[in-house]
Amino acid sequence: MTCFEAMHRFENFIKREYISSNGRLLYYTLFMIANRAVWSDWFEKSNEDVIEMMGTSKNTFRKARAELKELGVIDFAPGKKGMGTQYCLWPEENKGQNLTPKSQNKGQDLTPKSQNRGQNRGQNLPPYKTINNNKDYKENNILRILQKKNFEPPTVEAVKAYCEAQGSPVDPQLFVDHYNAVGWMVGSAPMTDWRSVIRIWDRNAKRRQKRKQC
Repeated sequence: MTCFEAMHRFENFIKREYISSNGRLLYYTLFMIANRAVWSDWFEKSNEDVIEMMGTSKNTFRKARAELKELGVIDFAPGKKGMGTQYCLWPEENKGQNLTPKSQNKGQDLTPKSQNRGQNRGQNLPPYKTINNNKDYKENNILRILQKKNFEPPTVEAVKAYCEAQGSPVDPQLFVDHYNAVGWMVGSAPMTDWRSVIRIWDRNAKRRQKRKQC
C-alpha cells in the first residue's frame, strides 16, 4: 500500500465510522512515521517517541491505539528488548503480503527499500518520488495533503471563551501565537482538535504547579 492509498482509505473510512480526535491524531502520526520508513509493511517506533510526537499522555495514547486496532485501522506488536513497537497500517488490506513484524523475520531479506532503488527502475512509482527524491520535500508534500482537512485555526477570542468556560489557566494569546509559529502542528502531525490541545496544556500546567509545591 502506498502513502496515497493509505490516506485515501482513511479519509473514506472516517466518513463511515467514528474515530476520536486522539485516534485520528495517532493515525496521522503513524502515517508520517511510515512515510519516513519508506512504506515498509511493518515499521518500528518506540511508544515514548510516538507519545512525544502526538503531544499527549501515555494513557491517551494507549486508548487511541486500542481504538484504531479494534477498528482494524492498525495492528501492532511489542518489540523485543531494546527495540520499539512494530506497527502496520491497514493490516486487513495487506493480506497476502509479508505482514510479519521485523522482530520475527530472522533470516529473511530485510534490506530497506531505499537500498533497492536500482531494482525499481522502470516501475511505476508514486508521483512524489518521480518529482523529487528529497526527504523533506516528500514529507512537506504529505503535510499539505493532511492539512486539507476541515480544520480552522481558532481566534484568540474563541480560545479565550473556551478557556473561561473550562476554567483553564491557559493564556489564549500565547496559545494562538505558539501554534501560529509552528503552523498548527502537534509534533509531526497537523492539529485536528484545538480544544483537546488546550486541555492537555491545562493538565501539564497543573502537573508543573504540583511539582513546585512539593
